[in-house]
Amino acid sequence: LVVMPLVVMFGEGGSAGGSLTDVPVDGFLSLTNGLTLLGFISAVTWGLGYFGQPHIIVRFMAIDTVDKVRPARNIGMTWMGVALLGSIGIGIAGRAYAQRNGIVVEDPETIFIVLANLLFHPLITGFLLAALLAAVMSTISSQLLVASSSLTEDFYRLFLRRHASEREIVNVGRLFVLAVAIVGMSTLACLRAILDASIGAAARGSRPGGGAPSVQAPATPARPGRRQLDNYQSR
Repeated sequence: LVVMPLVVMFGEGGSAGGSLTDVPVDGFLSLTNGLTLLGFISAVTWGLGYFGQPHIIVRFMAIDTVDKVRPARNIGMTWMGVALLGSIGIGIAGRAYAQRNGIVVEDPETIFIVLANLLFHPLITGFLLAALLAAVMSTISSQLLVASSSLTEDFYRLFLRRHASEREIVNVGRLFVLAVAIVGMSTLACLRAILDASIGAAARGSRPGGGAPSVQAPATPARPGRRQLDNYQSR
């Protein structure tokens, strides 16, 4: 998170701070350009709500003595500050790099993967992608465990089996993990089907005579190397 923006700024073709300021986009570094009241409220709500997320709170709940609260707070908040600043840096530096080199990024959320493919040796890219996958898996596992613990302790033990043994609670927690995962995947599949149906209906309505449009799967582009920008420029 921290190294990637620095590579864009000071690596090959970079010009330090100029790498972020010399971008042909009006208001590129402005915090208020195009900002709406709804967008501001949404951003503030996300930022303030972050500190109350269950998978963050549960780490502080694991502290065994009061004396460890202050060091844990300092370490946790310092690291999260660095991580969040690095995330913002990747977004800004990645967009600047794409604008300067004429790269079309279809999904802005994949900018880390795009930069990793273009700026680093394949061996280092592999480590970066593995770290990205590990971060995703860590977040998913934390959310699953928090949801399972809440259902087990706040629902099963409180309303169904108040005197359940620890072994029973562990087994029920495992079942809730599986149940939450199945519900999540089912919900995603349903939303995907609804979205595809809506897009298909809109496409049929926009064509003369109705009829489903012909859709061809795009060819898979070759993996770009450090200097191979043509694949992205031509998309």
